[in-house]
Amino acid sequence: MNDDLDIKKIKRLNLVLRAFRDIGRLLVTQQDDKQKLIDGICSILVEKEGTTMPGSA
Repeated sequence: MNDDLDIKKIKRLNLVLRAFRDIGRLLVTQQDDKQKLIDGICSILVEKEGTTMPGSA
């Protein structure tokens, strides 16, 4: 039983790490345009986490 919980935790951590990686890449490429940066970060979080974007709920 504990193995299932451990697997879920590892999958969740992998999602978080991929989101951090993608946001880091975005920071390098979109550093001049704040709105594109914010939109990109929100899109990454929605894609990785399945959450709704702020203001869209």
